[in-house]
Amino acid sequence: MRKKIYLHLSGGIGNQLFQYAVAKNLSIINNAELILDKTTGFITDLKFKRKYSLNHVETLKNKSSNVFIFFLFRLFKKLFFSKQLFYKFFNIKIIDEYYSFGRFHPEIIEVKFDKKLYLLGLFQSEKYFKQNKKIIVDEIFPKEPKNINYIKQASKIDDKSVAVCIRNFEDLSKKSYSTVGGVNDHTFYENSLKLYLDKIHNPKFYFFSTNKKNIQNIIYKIDLLNDHEKIIITNETGYKNDIDTLWLMSKFKNFIISNSTFYWWGAYFANVRSNKTEIISSRKFPNVKKKQKNWIVI
Repeated sequence: MRKKIYLHLSGGIGNQLFQYAVAKNLSIINNAELILDKTTGFITDLKFKRKYSLNHVETLKNKSSNVFIFFLFRLFKKLFFSKQLFYKFFNIKIIDEYYSFGRFHPEIIEVKFDKKLYLLGLFQSEKYFKQNKKIIVDEIFPKEPKNINYIKQASKIDDKSVAVCIRNFEDLSKKSYSTVGGVNDHTFYENSLKLYLDKIHNPKFYFFSTNKKNIQNIIYKIDLLNDHEKIIITNETGYKNDIDTLWLMSKFKNFIISNSTFYWWGAYFANVRSNKTEIISSRKFPNVKKKQKNWIVI
């Protein structure tokens, strides 16, 4: 009987990409069948109402199942306040990385199991999938969009274009800011923009965010942007598909990214496409392992 790995998917697309990457890597290492739980992590997401977002990955068609054990395990954790990385019940093993996602756990990619492995967590580090990086990135890399807005905008991106990626976490309460590392104020973006203005003559700045207001609030506070071209990429301006937005971001060579897994992947895909990419990253990422060695952190 072939080994099986069951993956609990949850969160937004950035988190789902990390979750799939580690599960795929483990399935290759262990010659195991990978089965996705596309339901359990989302039907309980009553606040954010996030959904399964990896429909662009062709290899994931018909590879899903509702895994009731994930419900039971989460109930067990709440009842007994249990916090550990590995659990074993009879012939199954469970990895729960949620309780300690702020660091890389090498024992996860070295795990041994007899028949079934269940994965829960965020796994926000390239180290979790680096062994089979090429295979995995080829699978998850965004496909060219059908939306003409993205195609037209991509044709205008050149070496002087800079993607400025703003995340204000307006969907969280201020008490929850610590869970994401905090919110970057305009000084982070201003200091990052200065670095590019010293290197690039007459750059174009493409601003990405969840809404125009976030971008306008930043632009309003930074006078050095007054004389430079600014393009806004949000739902309101015709860019509503997350996967297509990641594809567009992959066309850039210059980045300023806030502490968002979504923007991490946009910059990462661009870095895979071109080794000449320069990325300025916020130091507010709660998991320091999300930052790459060659990225500038301020």
